[in-house]
Amino acid sequence: MAYDLSRKIEIEDKHAKPAETFGQRIKQLRQENKYSQRVVSEVLDASLKKAGSRGLDVTYLSKIENERLPPPSPPVILALARALQADPKELLKLAGKTVPGLEGTLIGKPAARKFLEFAIDRLSERDWERLLVQIRNKKSKNGRSS
Repeated sequence: MAYDLSRKIEIEDKHAKPAETFGQRIKQLRQENKYSQRVVSEVLDASLKKAGSRGLDVTYLSKIENERLPPPSPPVILALARALQADPKELLKLAGKTVPGLEGTLIGKPAARKFLEFAIDRLSERDWERLLVQIRNKKSKNGRSS
């Protein structure tokens, strides 16, 4: 059976506040798209099963939205991002998860791993932001895209 997100519900929330947690953001995105929990969970269930993973049900989604369960695994978060037309990086960040494959990338790049191990506890958030700007500027000057 195929599911799509064209089945919507109407939700009135003219005074929505910005989401602060992963669960709140999922709920906010779902409501902004006017999707019911059931429709989103059915789409996710079908998508995850098609990819060879375990599915999920509406109670699982409800528990995530209401902070009764921690955020799911990165593959489930990526499926949620697709279903809710959301930025996957934003959802991964809110969940405190890394982009899938990052660990493998660091294993294959010993210098990058050493750099992160050295810098992780020494740099402030502001230092990290400055470093990112410097790297982007260096790439731009070298004619590469960031």
